[in-house]
Amino acid sequence: MNLQFILGRAGTGKTHHCLNGITKELEKSPKGAPLIFLVPEQATLLAEMSLFSHSDIKGIMRAEILSFQRMTYRVLDEVGGSAKTHLGDLGKKMLIRRLLQKYKDRLKAFQLVADKPGFIENLDRTFEEFKSYMISVDDLKEVYERYELSKQSKILKDKLHDLIILYSEFHDIVSDKYVENSNYLDLLAQKIRHWHFLDGAKVWIDGFTGFTPQEYMVIEEIMKKVNEFNITLCMDGTSLNEKVDENNPFYRLRETMENVLSIGEKINAIVSRNL
Repeated sequence: MNLQFILGRAGTGKTHHCLNGITKELEKSPKGAPLIFLVPEQATLLAEMSLFSHSDIKGIMRAEILSFQRMTYRVLDEVGGSAKTHLGDLGKKMLIRRLLQKYKDRLKAFQLVADKPGFIENLDRTFEEFKSYMISVDDLKEVYERYELSKQSKILKDKLHDLIILYSEFHDIVSDKYVENSNYLDLLAQKIRHWHFLDGAKVWIDGFTGFTPQEYMVIEEIMKKVNEFNITLCMDGTSLNEKVDENNPFYRLRETMENVLSIGEKINAIVSRNL
């Protein structure tokens, strides 16, 4: 499997390079292994328009414009795994409200603010971040125990206590009966290995500055199946040997590159660091 990094600052033609690669493959043969252009959900329509207008090719049967969300629905529809009931945003908030009422007498930090406007929305976003960054109840308990031993930061300790109670039951209920948006990437990572559509495909990823741990799991499974994996990063490719600290504007992009590179090395990919 070939892994290629397409590097350059904004406006240097990274997206154009991806579209060129896809159209050249289409010109060689309108049939063959899939050509997948993976972009953020909000950029899918623009990517489709750009691909259509990029060349005079009238048919793009091989080319697919996908986001992680679109890919999830496609895989679950074709491979299976979408039997559980979808739990939408309103349903999650109703469940969180029920849990706050159920455990109100046991809560320490959240007891007085549970009825405040916006609190449930904030708690919902916190749970989504736990899912996205794969933070488990055991992780929260471990942090709580450290603070309990140190006898410091009572406010934070009380918040962790409440989060453990609420998130533990929330996770159990959702995992048992429902699928929420933040669960779909976990399902995708499990099911994509059985999606034969990807076998031998060529993939271009564009428009991302970084990925969550769930998305890295999906990327690893994609890389195991495809023949070529290209990813654009909006960073200067001439200073890759220089060290960057957290204050550097390219720090997150460099971190993303190193994470993808690590996955590539793990599966023995042939790596091209700069184009």
